[in-house]
Amino acid sequence: MFPHFFTTTTTFSHFQGIFNSDGHAWKHQRDVSRDHFQRENITQMIEVFNSHYVTFSRIVNDAVAARRSIDVQSLFQKFTLDSVGDIMFQYKFDSLNRTSEFASSFEYLQGVSIYRLRNPMWKISPFKNQALYDSHLKVCHAIVDKIVEDCLADKNLEQRTDLLAHFAKSKDENGEPHTVKYLRDAVLNFLLAGRDTTAALLTWTLYCVSSHPEVEKRLVDEIDEVLGADKIPDAEDLKNLRYMALVLKEVLRLYPSVPMNVRTAVEDDYFPSGDFVPKGTNIVFSQFVMSRMPDIYGPDAETFDPDRWNEERIKSIGPYFHIPFHAGPRTCLGQQMALTETKYLLARLYQAYHIRQANGCQEIHINNSLILSNKPGMNMELTKRSA
Repeated sequence: MFPHFFTTTTTFSHFQGIFNSDGHAWKHQRDVSRDHFQRENITQMIEVFNSHYVTFSRIVNDAVAARRSIDVQSLFQKFTLDSVGDIMFQYKFDSLNRTSEFASSFEYLQGVSIYRLRNPMWKISPFKNQALYDSHLKVCHAIVDKIVEDCLADKNLEQRTDLLAHFAKSKDENGEPHTVKYLRDAVLNFLLAGRDTTAALLTWTLYCVSSHPEVEKRLVDEIDEVLGADKIPDAEDLKNLRYMALVLKEVLRLYPSVPMNVRTAVEDDYFPSGDFVPKGTNIVFSQFVMSRMPDIYGPDAETFDPDRWNEERIKSIGPYFHIPFHAGPRTCLGQQMALTETKYLLARLYQAYHIRQANGCQEIHINNSLILSNKPGMNMELTKRSA
């Protein structure tokens, strides 16, 4: 890794934030955000997950009663959107109860962003869907502007502890309040990180576990041992789900939520191989590809095996080979939140349900976007364990 060598490339060119900024702007946003993701806030986050699980479980139970399969990818995206809205912005998206126009527009803009990332001529290439792009951008800006405006108008802003309030109360490098655009861009950045990546991890975990009955048995046995049938997990319980942690590492290896990324050389430099990298060169790296390389993970690199992460076998894996949350100065601040939300929801689901792929086999067609998702969705059949 080269923490002083690479800077993020602007993939979401229509806004700037912690993921596509550098220098003072990046450092300031990271410093303001850091306090919000401290471990002591995990208990409060779990309380939010509990509140949204009430609606989530009602949707699941209705489908179980009707013997309908569930697109868990879509359902997880709604759960994580509602959770991130509460935790980070003190805003109710309420997408578990109603169709979210914001979610569909946000997904469209991600598709545009990946197109721009992969097409260096996008600024001069004809864009046939400009009107559609503008309409989706308008939808996103309207919602995000409302989130920001509600925050700034809140008479209790000084008492608020959510992430957006931290930004609203902080000052820029000149000691001035941040602009609405700055706050809007911060919201969009954290929405991308807090909603889609966690939903992707949850989705691919159900796919991998349902494809490997021996892994499912060990996972369910651990959940039963730690939680029993009815206990709502707290932070200590989730910490004790050690086999689940291995499962999540292996899911993130084979199905990293962010499958590729880009860095730009800020000055002339060299790779460890001796290859020269001129200033301004874009370096694209794919965690999806790296995680399947036999020279890193051995001849079974394509095999789903959570035990490769046990204390003995992990010694053969270099510290910078597996970086689903990145590494160095740009290590993901929301890592603990994402893993806590994932463990929480998996524990609640496997406490209550048997989970199988719909029709015995889920079609996999990976979506070509910023976040690793399955284009047809992820349809699962759930039945109550008590049945």
